[in-house]
Amino acid sequence: MADIDSVYQRLRAWGVTLAHGLGRPPDGPYRAFGVRAPEGNLLRFFGP
Repeated sequence: MADIDSVYQRLRAWGVTLAHGLGRPPDGPYRAFGVRAPEGNLLRFFGP
């Protein structure tokens, strides 16, 4: 996949529960979102 929007939309379409939605942190030039793995680990995805 070419961009974070595509990854985000695909995971949502698959019914993946988000730990936090897609957004831009106040101090970052990037956008990010997170999901929890079944073991409880936080997986964060970053992109422009």
